[in-house]
Amino acid sequence: MKGLVVINPLPDIVFFWGDVEFTTHINRLGAREGIAEQNGISDEVDQNALVQFFSPLLASHRFLKAELDNPYSSISCENGFLFVLRQFGEHLYIAVCGDGSESEDFLKRKLYVFRRLAGVHFGPVIDELRPDSSHDRKKRWSYMSRLINTWAHLASTEQSFLVEAVERLNVNQALNETCINMLEQALSKVRSGGDKHAVHALLLVNTKLLALYSSRNACELQAADILAITLVVRTLFPTGDSLEELLSFTYTPSTPLSVRRVTTERSPTPSSTEYYSPSSSVEETEQEKSEGQGDSSPLPVPSRDMFHTPIIPHEQDSFHTPAAVQDSFYTPHQPAPASHRAPQPEQNPLLLSACEEAVDETAERSQEYFHMPAFLQTPLCTHSPHLLHCVPIMPGTVLVIVSEVPKSHLAGHICQCLLTLVTTEMMQGKKGGSAREGGQGRNLVEVLEGNVKRVLDATRKMKGGLERVHKDLVNRWDLVRKGGLLEYMDSAAANPPPRLETALSEFTRTLKVLFRLLFLTYKPPQAAEDKQRETMDTVQELVSKKICDYKDYLSVKAQRNVTMTTYLEDFPGLIHFLYIDRSMDLVIAPAINVTTHPEPGSFDHTAVLKVKVWEMVRRWQHYLQNSFTSSVVRDGDFCYSYFLWFEDPSGNPLSPQQPVKQVQGAPPGILAGHYYRDLCARCFPTMPVGAVNCYELMCMHVGVVPAEFVASHCRKLAAMLWETSGEAHSPISLL
Repeated sequence: MKGLVVINPLPDIVFFWGDVEFTTHINRLGAREGIAEQNGISDEVDQNALVQFFSPLLASHRFLKAELDNPYSSISCENGFLFVLRQFGEHLYIAVCGDGSESEDFLKRKLYVFRRLAGVHFGPVIDELRPDSSHDRKKRWSYMSRLINTWAHLASTEQSFLVEAVERLNVNQALNETCINMLEQALSKVRSGGDKHAVHALLLVNTKLLALYSSRNACELQAADILAITLVVRTLFPTGDSLEELLSFTYTPSTPLSVRRVTTERSPTPSSTEYYSPSSSVEETEQEKSEGQGDSSPLPVPSRDMFHTPIIPHEQDSFHTPAAVQDSFYTPHQPAPASHRAPQPEQNPLLLSACEEAVDETAERSQEYFHMPAFLQTPLCTHSPHLLHCVPIMPGTVLVIVSEVPKSHLAGHICQCLLTLVTTEMMQGKKGGSAREGGQGRNLVEVLEGNVKRVLDATRKMKGGLERVHKDLVNRWDLVRKGGLLEYMDSAAANPPPRLETALSEFTRTLKVLFRLLFLTYKPPQAAEDKQRETMDTVQELVSKKICDYKDYLSVKAQRNVTMTTYLEDFPGLIHFLYIDRSMDLVIAPAINVTTHPEPGSFDHTAVLKVKVWEMVRRWQHYLQNSFTSSVVRDGDFCYSYFLWFEDPSGNPLSPQQPVKQVQGAPPGILAGHYYRDLCARCFPTMPVGAVNCYELMCMHVGVVPAEFVASHCRKLAAMLWETSGEAHSPISLL
């Protein structure tokens, strides 16, 4: 019985996801109290009952935050229900678990991850989670629900999502060079095809990164964005096939999309999305199915819903463990309820985003080309608008082209304004009621004025609906200045005057409207869109031909990337390890997802190892949040060790200038926040950004190994992994 709710201050339900049990529970309670319009047995939650039940929670949370600045973070009920709450901006996020299968730490991480995924899809305009149309709302909530379900599944099965770091495929040098050259050619073809803003090209094999190529002047693609893109790709192109099933496929490069696509002219309709171009007619799908049957060696197409995250049955899942050893922290997610499955498409006067339109597509369209918006993090903008172009190459292998959106520099100025308004004490009062010292308040206002001026200058000559928004923005900013913003920031008042508070709220809303019109409703010209599809057809054919010979090799490496047998001779007694370079957020770990299924009634050693590793990581993350950077624990038949240390760019160890202190905030990871970057900043306040490298090493030994050998193994293993990681942290002299 699980759910996730996002509420705004009105209060309105901005987003809701719940499994069948939780939805039925809400409806029955609403029917019993007389506040639900249904009889309690519907598989769709009653909105009135949901608002009635969660409004008191929102009111009490808001009161404790405003009066005591100490709102509750979780609520445990006598009937076993657990509520975890987090305030992000003006929205309250609530995660619910009523069956005891998810802990408070896991629910907290789920809220942070969902906030990040919502930002990737909608930028700072989180209210876009709730469209006005109930039909659109159902489809959008369904897609976001499947996205968070995909994350929950990967967090319980993939070590890269367990520690939130990118895992690269350990392939030979020849294949690595082939992939880099191939991605360079693909990016060049996309640019020559009309998309001059294509900046990144990456190949993903299941959840692992095979290759990444970026243009010369492009901003670095952050590891957190790579993980977010991986989640989107796994939701769009799900694969739950085992290694034996993948190897059983006979693959040849598929027919280009332009040949397989129906050539009938597509009439423009109001429901055509600005990001996703293929038509979603049932007749076209049936014709594609009949054409695909004529191919002598078609690419295997799963019969399940394209957006439904595959649920591996327990009897076939090599990770499944008996109830006695089930990990309570990570739990297998339930299949999506029938109410969350995509309905048949119908005409809609509203513009739909790619996530809505793609839900309407059937499984047979999984060979198609998708492009959708994504707001990624760059050094200059927290939500820099990009477009993701995704095409499947082979089963489990997807090519992603990342393109910048025109006027993306304007997004940086808008996000800076919103960040200044939300993260400072303007909107929510100044803690303690003391005036800012040393002109800090005046400096903050000057920074805000500079960003507002850049936004107004950039939008002054824009026409259409943007012209009206520009005038509203000018008027709202005048009201903010006349409302006494500068006087308030220099004063000792605990809360802003009502007039200023209203003006700030309206100004923030207008900024979000501008962001939405500029980037959330962006539609490329139809001619450019058609040309882009033809270019991606060519790119797909090019990449497929070049790596089809490596299909079996990549299938094996995707599930058995690094094997523990490589290290057994040098490290006797070592069972498992995870090495994480937090300066680049890369993880190296032996694979534990063995696909051979045990005989019925036999003891599954892999399942026990998986549970122990997940418990080990959970334990060290809890220790790290409590300021422990190294520890060795002997528990039963095993010895667990954890070390976190810092180095300069030359590889010399660094001692923290300030002790590691316990800080309340995001849990360790990169999807949930910038934990390790903030940790380096706190421990080395005088060091410039990027001058400190952070590393983690988690090891699991047999319990009889002495502690001194454990420490020696960790030092030797860290040095070996650093040398073989293939990344140069120190400058190399060529003289």
